[in-house]
Amino acid sequence: MILIQLIPKHIIHIDDKMINTVTETIVTHYKFDDEALEESQLKSEIELWKEKWNRIKSEDGVVLTDALTSMDQCNEILYPNIKKILHIIACLPVSVASAERSFSTLRRLKTWLRSNMGEERLVGLALLNIHRHRTVEVDEVIDLFAGSKKRNLDFVI
Repeated sequence: MILIQLIPKHIIHIDDKMINTVTETIVTHYKFDDEALEESQLKSEIELWKEKWNRIKSEDGVVLTDALTSMDQCNEILYPNIKKILHIIACLPVSVASAERSFSTLRRLKTWLRSNMGEERLVGLALLNIHRHRTVEVDEVIDLFAGSKKRNLDFVI
């Protein structure tokens, strides 16, 4: 994500080309208070922000690594747009919730079917529930079932 480049830990390492990329991305995708951002103003803010953290690093100061503490150190008068962008970064989710959903789904399945189910069937049902957006071809399932064991009579529909 391009916005993360404004966190002090990252901004001290970016070059002018990346500053231009960050500026263009922010101007293209974000509006604050229903007014368009001035690209030159934002670029100047980013360059000042970078100089501030390069100076702090050269004086053996602590370079911040996260958006929340960076927001606290961001002077809203000098860096109004960067303050708003850091606020956006701090509000963005940092992980995908699908893994959490799969764990809760598996827990519900286990509770419901714990006593009468083998591991293979449990895994299959969990995968079906987690990946419910995928379509299952019924004919393929029947063919797999029919060919899985040797039977006295052929399983034909």
